Amino acid sequence: MKKLFCLLVCGLSCTFLAYGNDFFIHRLAKIDKAPVIDGVLSDSIWQEAAQLSNFQDSTGIFVPGQHRKVYVAYDAEAIYFGFELKLAWEASYNRIADDAPTIWSVDCVEIAIIPDAKRDPKDIRRFVCERAGGRADFKAVGQVKQDMLLWNPTWQSKGSIAYDTYMSGAIWTQEVAIPWESLDISAPAVGSEISAQILHCQGNIRSASGANSNRVFSWSPVPKGRDWLNPQDFGRFIFAGKAPVFRASPDSYFGMNGQMTSEAPVQLTALMWKIGQSGQPYCGAKQQTISGMPMIWPKDFPVLDRTTPAMMYWRIEDDKGLIAGGKYISELKPTFNGDVGYAPVMEQVTVSADLSKMKITEGSSVTSVLTMDKQVLESFQLPVQEGQQIAELQMSTQKVAPGKTVCVVTTLYDKKKDKQGEFIYEFKGEAAPSWYQKGIGEVITPPAPWKEPVIKLDSQGNVKVSIAENAYFFAAMHPLPSQIDLRKQSFLASPAALHLNGNTAFMSSRGWQIKEQNCRGATLQWSGISVDGTHVDANVLVEFDGLAWYHLTLTPAKGSAIGSCAISMDFQPKYIRYMRGCNSMNVREMMHFTSLAGSAKTTRSIPSPKLQYVMPFSANGWAFEENFCNFYWIGGEDRGVFFVLPSLRNMDIKREYSSVIDNEKRFEATINLRERPAEKDRALSYNFGFMLTPTKPIVNRERLWKCGSGWPGDVIDSQIVSDTPKASFFEGHAEGRFFGENSLVPFKRDYMTTVMLPCWKLRTIQNGNPLPPADELLRIDQWIETNARHGIGGSPMLWYDALFTMYGLPHIAAYLPEIECYPATHLPVEQPGTYACPTQLWQDMYLSGAAARMKQGVRSFYMDLTFFKPCCNRTHGCGYWDENGHLQGEIPFLATREFFLRYQNLVKKNDPDGLLVLHGGSTTPMILWTDVNTFGEEWVTAPDYKTCSMEYFQALFASTEQTGTVSNFYPGGILMHYIQNKDKKTTLAEMCGMSFTHGESLWNGTSAMLPGMRLVWDTIAQFGIKDARWVPYWRNPRSTYPNGAVISSWKKENGHELLVVFNPEYKPIRLSIDSKELFVNAMTEKIIPEEIELPPREFLLLKK
Repeated sequence: MKKLFCLLVCGLSCTFLAYGNDFFIHRLAKIDKAPVIDGVLSDSIWQEAAQLSNFQDSTGIFVPGQHRKVYVAYDAEAIYFGFELKLAWEASYNRIADDAPTIWSVDCVEIAIIPDAKRDPKDIRRFVCERAGGRADFKAVGQVKQDMLLWNPTWQSKGSIAYDTYMSGAIWTQEVAIPWESLDISAPAVGSEISAQILHCQGNIRSASGANSNRVFSWSPVPKGRDWLNPQDFGRFIFAGKAPVFRASPDSYFGMNGQMTSEAPVQLTALMWKIGQSGQPYCGAKQQTISGMPMIWPKDFPVLDRTTPAMMYWRIEDDKGLIAGGKYISELKPTFNGDVGYAPVMEQVTVSADLSKMKITEGSSVTSVLTMDKQVLESFQLPVQEGQQIAELQMSTQKVAPGKTVCVVTTLYDKKKDKQGEFIYEFKGEAAPSWYQKGIGEVITPPAPWKEPVIKLDSQGNVKVSIAENAYFFAAMHPLPSQIDLRKQSFLASPAALHLNGNTAFMSSRGWQIKEQNCRGATLQWSGISVDGTHVDANVLVEFDGLAWYHLTLTPAKGSAIGSCAISMDFQPKYIRYMRGCNSMNVREMMHFTSLAGSAKTTRSIPSPKLQYVMPFSANGWAFEENFCNFYWIGGEDRGVFFVLPSLRNMDIKREYSSVIDNEKRFEATINLRERPAEKDRALSYNFGFMLTPTKPIVNRERLWKCGSGWPGDVIDSQIVSDTPKASFFEGHAEGRFFGENSLVPFKRDYMTTVMLPCWKLRTIQNGNPLPPADELLRIDQWIETNARHGIGGSPMLWYDALFTMYGLPHIAAYLPEIECYPATHLPVEQPGTYACPTQLWQDMYLSGAAARMKQGVRSFYMDLTFFKPCCNRTHGCGYWDENGHLQGEIPFLATREFFLRYQNLVKKNDPDGLLVLHGGSTTPMILWTDVNTFGEEWVTAPDYKTCSMEYFQALFASTEQTGTVSNFYPGGILMHYIQNKDKKTTLAEMCGMSFTHGESLWNGTSAMLPGMRLVWDTIAQFGIKDARWVPYWRNPRSTYPNGAVISSWKKENGHELLVVFNPEYKPIRLSIDSKELFVNAMTEKIIPEEIELPPREFLLLKK
């Protein structure tokens, strides 16, 4: 076999000591003269400063080719940092406002320091600088961020950008000086240490196109999925006075590479070994004395024919002590290598051979051979072309016997059939699991409350698809919908248009045809030729939930190219009030964009949400044109349209992903797909879709308002729910924050819609385990018997995450490649888990678990950690290789939708009143396939709700009428199990005022809420809103907001009216009542005088 040198891809192993990672250490030198903080790195001290070893991303795999240099030094006054970083190209590097939570959404660096770990090991001071000059500083208690505005220390920062050639990026340099005084400590003594962490957020999240959840790099390693700034993960700086320090090479991918600032002998201790075989190391050094100018270890790597997991540790020291060190986990790979994925249920193996490092000539080919017991089972040969980056092959594993070791040998041959490279992968055959039911819950006809659509095709090739009160119209000469009806009213002002090279007209078309039709809907086909000669083919799946899913192929005329390409929708302005968007391409950093639009937009100054998470908001129209979104929703109070883009496949945008014309006479939204021409004669295909909303009728809204935990009293021994609230619920941190404490009578049986099982005792089920252990099954049986059949009643609701599961379970582990969402993001939540992709196998497994729980008596399901995310797992067919040979992720939209439709089918057939409850949001279509959505937990990270404006609330949270799914606001600020809430002043009245003035209710998540919520729910029920007309405050003549009280109302034809009143201010305001009208407080029956004073954030229900 030809010997191959090895390439290295390395990552980190995390070893924890108290408040620091003992393996990541770096000595710092004391300088004589402080640098000038001008952002240039021109001072000579940066040549004397320590240079940190390479940063790692959250997958534990180092990504080669990252331009990142980080220098650190100190003196008696301050600690100094210098950064030189590669920037991705942006049309303009717009500055982020100081102390804005959006600072992490662009290229930025963060310095986190624990000033005195002995005094307080969780006292973290954090300093953030972004590439255009914006900065933030704040304290944190461990992982809990404090308000950015509460701490304003003195420190200096300055950056500069040196541009490369046009559209190719830039180099960003940044200098930072943090005085010891600002850290509340004195200058460090020689030999002392301090705990620190350095982060680099790389790339503007607006255009994060790959399925890579890892744009954050850290100096000291961070375990997968943990908070980036856990004190236990910090590295250590050692203050060494004038001693020489280590300057790591930025080209070091693995091992130890760099030099000392002065030539002197140092002692190296290092070891590299295959994981599990530490007693047989590949190479090692023990207290080996070497010159410090320069140092490279190891110089030679083992020769391998297969990918091998390895570990490596290094540390250098001199007579003054430790200098630097690191510890890594790596994969040693042959030069010719690739990924191999085995899917036992799909009965196939997928080989993705990496050709990027190989010389490919005419006539080259890649061959994979599948063998078992030295017998060839399958083989596949694929010709490859010069310049090709990836060769992907698939082979059947039907002949593989369970338990047998199987070998896949992949070989690259040249034209003469001489071997140019080879790699080997071995796996054991697995039988398909027998414990789940294939196809369970399959949707043949629309599950309730959806109805079968009506499809009509006329002789001219026009199609109308009627979906309850909504409809699509497809005209013969248009590839996109020519009209959309919502609630039986035309929603478009003109046909949706496909723009090709600036043209929207078509020379010819054969009109629409129905390719296939069934009870769910139909598949439509259309072909036409545009005026520039582009041939357009559209296949459209239109179904009962309002979906129109396109597979669009654009083939240019011979010798031509597809140039600019866009989709525009011209809406009736009278229906437009909001536009929302969501970028879901980064699992850990989903971006929700919200705006007031059309008649709702305003030039008044409305605060942006100040949260730990990035939640951009614009009150004056859509302002996020430069942000890529997978999902857009455009609409008004009670109707709208989702537009869906699962990925950036074949997109080429450098500036604006969307553009909006928004004035009194017109509202047109354009989604740009390409700005620059593709290669000549290259056909392009796009997948995208529309979703009409509301997708279904609202069934018994007042019942669904009462969804939540549903525990009026104590949960005794995690088994019995008391039906009686206790006075102690209103004491301590809860004192003065809840109303209803005088209404502690027992709750009637079945008063609460859902009663959640004790998730803290059902940990594996909660984390998506479809085959839970016996003790959890027994606890479910006991709970159902005690509470559902004989106790408080309600619909027993199980917390059962739908797109998350535990990767270590024996019935999951063997099939993980077939269900796991890649790149794998392992999270230590309640149990160690990973995100699941809704493949056919995972749908069958998960839903079989749901069916088994329903047999035990569960009726409803609550889902967290369940949202759209990209996947690039080629083992089960997700993702795609782009033109540069890079694997990109794509949101499995249709699979996710089918998963939820099957889920609804199962649950509703078991119990028509059974519910799917999602902890999600209104910015993606996932809520359309559930019954109740709760959203707002992110406000737990805010000190109060001052920046949750009424405008922001109505644009994001008031979505029930828009979607057909009841939206219950998640009142995180009053849920007493959050440690962050103990010192807050947020009240139940405040949460009710914000929610009910928008016609929405609250998620009940703490027992202290329920007496007060019962007063509210009963008052509204007694009034009877089913036949009443809802008049929200923005068009309610009684409301004086924004200059006074917020007043919305339900009004009946007989003149009876129920007012929902809220003081949005944090100070008292006056409320005047017309003397001709008699109003009483609906919850106390007391008459309301003509003028009253409303306390800060007060909430009232007044009836006439």
